[in-house]
Amino acid sequence: AGAHMVSWLTWGTVETAVLALCTTLFVLMNAGRLGVLTWRPLLFLGGISYTLYLLHQEIGYILIAAFEKLGLDPLSSIAVTTLLMIVLAWLLSRYVERPANRFLRTMYDRWRYKAGAEARSGN
Repeated sequence: AGAHMVSWLTWGTVETAVLALCTTLFVLMNAGRLGVLTWRPLLFLGGISYTLYLLHQEIGYILIAAFEKLGLDPLSSIAVTTLLMIVLAWLLSRYVERPANRFLRTMYDRWRYKAGAEARSGN
């Protein structure tokens, strides 16, 4: 309530309404009341979100400009770029990020096991 009051005093009504909406959605999500969050396309996007985050801005702007130079209208350029960024993020996530994570976890687990064994043996 205090954050909303400070928001209203410093930002204004519209921003405070947006903050209240975000707070309400967060509370509903934590209470398990937003079944839409288990929708498969959203789960897919959540699974590639970090990779998509890393890729979208720099490569995205370059692609949008390139498509517009080729004669695509801005909205089509954004749509095609969005689709390409999602596909690229999925490919990198599946074939680079996940295998690398598995490898690093395996190496860490081996190191922990070895360190634990050495500690138990007194070495």
